[in-house]
Amino acid sequence: MWHIVLILDEPDQRVCAERLQACGLRVAAGGPGDTREIGCDDGTVVVLDIGMFGASGLAILRRFVAEPAAASALRIMVLADWGEPAMERLVLRLGADAFLPKPVGPTQLLSAIERLLAHPSAQPRPAVLAAS
Repeated sequence: MWHIVLILDEPDQRVCAERLQACGLRVAAGGPGDTREIGCDDGTVVVLDIGMFGASGLAILRRFVAEPAAASALRIMVLADWGEPAMERLVLRLGADAFLPKPVGPTQLLSAIERLLAHPSAQPRPAVLAAS
């Protein structure tokens, strides 16, 4: 079974968690400081909001990809309030597996998670960029 970890602002996190759980998924909601608590298995998808209040989603993304166990096992999907191509290129270059501009409905999020898990990443994450 997939394990979805949401690192989003409230109330987005609560709403997304409820809707994904209603679809039968195992969902955990965490805050920006909870990144060390996330299990690193091949069925884990982290849904990370880049624009959280009081936290840098880019810094959290860099922490994930800098951690060898997380970088090799986790799938990371980044959400952003701004859907600019430059932001999408940046997060993908930093090591995210997918990018979705907000707002994202539960059906769209679920479809994106399914696509992400169906197509394993063909390229290793750029660990050198994670430290920058």
